[in-house]
Amino acid sequence: HLGEYRLTSRLASGGMARIYKGMDYKLQRQAAVKVLAQDEAEDDKTLMKRFQREARAVAALEHDNIITIYQYGEQEGVYFLAMKLVKGKDLAQELKRLKKANQRLDVRRALRIMEQVASALDAAHAADVVHRDIKPSNILLDDDDKAVLTDFGLVLRPSVETTMGTAFGTPRYI
Repeated sequence: HLGEYRLTSRLASGGMARIYKGMDYKLQRQAAVKVLAQDEAEDDKTLMKRFQREARAVAALEHDNIITIYQYGEQEGVYFLAMKLVKGKDLAQELKRLKKANQRLDVRRALRIMEQVASALDAAHAADVVHRDIKPSNILLDDDDKAVLTDFGLVLRPSVETTMGTAFGTPRYI
């Protein structure tokens, strides 16, 4: 249990966190619960600050194509972030599936996805939030092919933060 959520299964693992499927039995809704890797957090206190910065930045954004945050918390030294569970797959998985089937992403579909991601980025930038890690695995596609931008772990708010001379993001996509 973390906060109101009972973790039921692991969905994914990333550099600094693991994502679990969780259930809030009080509200009867599922969520994706991002849990900061405890060993990483203990070794690097800046990760906790980054995790909190991600939660605050995304919670301030309201857009249909940006992941919705339900709760941020800490329980017995474990930091977590509960967000809307998007049922579907990420764009990287979809591209891999298409490649395996010797197919390409349809141009009209690609443009629809790009338009949604661009709209999300426009809304984030209007709120002074820069994502800094746009890549296919950070774009979720629900069962209706709606794109949802997620993983703001490298978020920057230029009006209050600076990273002069430092590169951030996934090298392949920078």
